[in-house]
Amino acid sequence: MRAILQAALDSGKPLNGHARSIGGADLQAYLASGISSDHEITSGADLLEKLRAGAWVELRGSHDHLLPAAVEALATLPIWPQTLTLCSDDVFADDLLERGGLDDVIRRLIGYGLPPMQALQAATLNGARRLGRADLGLVAPGRRGDLVLLRDLERVEVADVLFDGVEVDARPVRCPARPPFALSDSVHLAPVAPEAFRVPATGPSVRIATIDQPRFTAWGEVEAEVAGGHVVLPEDCIHFAVLHRHGQADPAPRMGFLRGWGTWQGAFATTVSHDSHNLTVFGGAEEDLAAAANAVIAMRGGMAVARDGAVSARLPLPNGGLASEAPLAEVARSLIALRTAMEEVVTWEPPYLVFKALVGATLACNPGPHQTDLGIAEPLERILMPSPVLPVR
Repeated sequence: MRAILQAALDSGKPLNGHARSIGGADLQAYLASGISSDHEITSGADLLEKLRAGAWVELRGSHDHLLPAAVEALATLPIWPQTLTLCSDDVFADDLLERGGLDDVIRRLIGYGLPPMQALQAATLNGARRLGRADLGLVAPGRRGDLVLLRDLERVEVADVLFDGVEVDARPVRCPARPPFALSDSVHLAPVAPEAFRVPATGPSVRIATIDQPRFTAWGEVEAEVAGGHVVLPEDCIHFAVLHRHGQADPAPRMGFLRGWGTWQGAFATTVSHDSHNLTVFGGAEEDLAAAANAVIAMRGGMAVARDGAVSARLPLPNGGLASEAPLAEVARSLIALRTAMEEVVTWEPPYLVFKALVGATLACNPGPHQTDLGIAEPLERILMPSPVLPVR
């Protein structure tokens, strides 16, 4: 980890952090390491502590339930902080098309009582300063003519957009005809067989470690039967596999078991899988796991749903396994169809058991056990389990 931080510092680029629930002396040490921001705010008090410690805070729109408390806390400050910026943090294509991105975050903050000019400063001038972009953020000589003209300040209704001083419409700008080859060839995996998703074991039964809860994961343990030399999927569990897809390590599936994620009648595979974005597969039957995984491999990245051994929906994301060359409306339609297919696979139970939870299930920088391409990792306890099978007591 120190080497990763040093490489980032040597590059001269800002280091963005995940400082969830870090405070006091730990926060001071965290920031002293060179990490200079956080977007994992958990409360109004947490927001103020991070700002007072000198951190840049990217107030994110993905946790809407925290925004009212953030606005209330900011109202207690004598001056508007220059180190507060905004971010969207995970906006799927259909939401982006329907509600917007950063404009939606600004709109909601204003609705919760934040003065419009303060919200806009956080999104523009403060954001440009955070990125070290002196050519952006101000309407002034020598700055870029990237301007948004609003009909209504509080509703953030866009009347016109100028890019480099030229009026533009909804067409993409500065978009290359084709992405670099490295981006379009980022899934270095051969097709996988259903048998690859089996967990080897001996004896009539074994104890296995499980990853429980969809959002704030916890360790669990269940007794599982063994048949044909591999673990039989226990009740109330689904398979959870991560395949290293960057061509730098063993690509064999690392297996785990999720518990408390509902009853599945199929599988889901995705290369949008924070933070390492390996190929991640969830589901029950091995045939469904393989069908979904192979569909994503064939698309050079993306998302796929499989049921009864056949693919029922897919979303190609060939650019780095994360983005599409297709128009936004087309990507949104494909994503809606994929989500609809997922409703045939599992019954969601908000707020945590939702589709979005799948792309963050491998977020191993967060506390608790998470599946990775090396096995089940628990960073705070320094645990790494290549197999979920527990030793005999």
